[in-house]
Formats: sequence, structure tokens, C-alpha cells
Amino acid sequence: MAEPGRGRNSPGAASPRPVAGMTNDSDPPPLSLPGAKHHFAAMDDPSTLVWLAAAAFAALAALAGWADHRRANRRDVDKPGWVPWQPLLVLAMMACVVCAALGILV
Repeated sequence: MAEPGRGRNSPGAASPRPVAGMTNDSDPPPLSLPGAKHHFAAMDDPSTLVWLAAAAFAALAALAGWADHRRANRRDVDKPGWVPWQPLLVLAMMACVVCAALGILV
């Protein structure tokens, strides 16, 4: 049986080691490394995030278009591949247009 006053939460118990960059237990953990010089304030704006998503979908659509072109002009007709590039291209373009519209509205 444990001694009274020597449990985990008692005042006589050893306290855990503090985490670097934190002052007390109520502070949230830092978003960047301690001593970092940069904070990406542009990421706080919702329209910036939506525009970044639109750019990512545009890049995915470009990749899908390139892959579909390669699939259409392949050397070995019997090896078409397993990825449906045309539907992926269409869905990526639709998502890009939706994100761009939301980026304009937000």
C-alpha cells in the first residue's frame, strides 16, 4: 500500500520535467520550433488556404492530363495501366474550379 502524501498528484511527488518552450501546463504547445523566426501569417487567412487547394488540384489535373496523354500514346497497346486518368482529370478540374470560386468569394 502506498504511503499517504506520496502519490502521483501529491505535493511531495516529483514533478515531471518541463517541455522546452512551455512556461506552464495551461499554455498550448508552440506551433513552430522554439526560436523560429518565421510565422506564416498568410496561412491564417481562409482564402489563402482555398487558393492553395485550388493550385494543388490544378497540379493534380495537369499530372492526370499528362498521364492520360502517355496512356493514349503508349508503345505496348496490351499494357494500358490500372489508373483511370480521365475521370481523375475531370474530378481534379472540377475541384479546382470549386476551390477557385470559393477563393474569390471568401
